[in-house]
Amino acid sequence: MIRRHPIRGLLGGLLIGLGLSILLVIYGAAPLGRWTVIVLVILFAVIGTAAAWLLPARSRPVVATGTAPATVQTTSTRHDDPDRP
Repeated sequence: MIRRHPIRGLLGGLLIGLGLSILLVIYGAAPLGRWTVIVLVILFAVIGTAAAWLLPARSRPVVATGTAPATVQTTSTRHDDPDRP
């Protein structure tokens, strides 16, 4: 089953749109005033949502359930230094 995340795409698009709009307002490059800001936020929200629905989902490795890592108990102590008892 492929899991899509359109809400993440929407939020990502909103954040990119807001960031770009803020930069345009700060640098005075928004040609149509506040309409440029509104259109950019909506446009990037739509692009983010469309990308979340249309682009291929990333594959994740299959994890077997019910398996635990193998553990080995040792009773002996290992010393690398031959001078230590």
